[in-house]
Amino acid sequence: DIKTGLTGIPNNGFEGIIFLPSENIFLIANQKNPTSLYKITLDGKVLLEQKISFATELSGLYYDEIRNAIWILSAGSNTVFRSDLNFQVISKYNIPDVKLEGIAVDNNDMYLVSDKNSTLYHYKILN
Repeated sequence: DIKTGLTGIPNNGFEGIIFLPSENIFLIANQKNPTSLYKITLDGKVLLEQKISFATELSGLYYDEIRNAIWILSAGSNTVFRSDLNFQVISKYNIPDVKLEGIAVDNNDMYLVSDKNSTLYHYKILN
């Protein structure tokens, strides 16, 4: 168990977690209230809380080792954002409004999961 001391509001709390090997930390997304990303050490110390203004809520995260980028899924904004490790948006992709809650990227293939439709969506990344 890792205890961070962070608390959230029900149905607004943590929505994604990834490991960033270059920094040896976890990155955790808080869905909303506040819409934030947290950098957390392996022993639970919060190093950074970064409030996110480019999305209305956060639904999922994926670390892309090939691009050294973070993919940020926002069902509330109907968008997938690709950012650098400092959360600066590199590109964004509009997605359908189907309550997407999970993301994975494999080279130029993006996979998104919908709770609403119980469906796995596959997209090709063109850039």
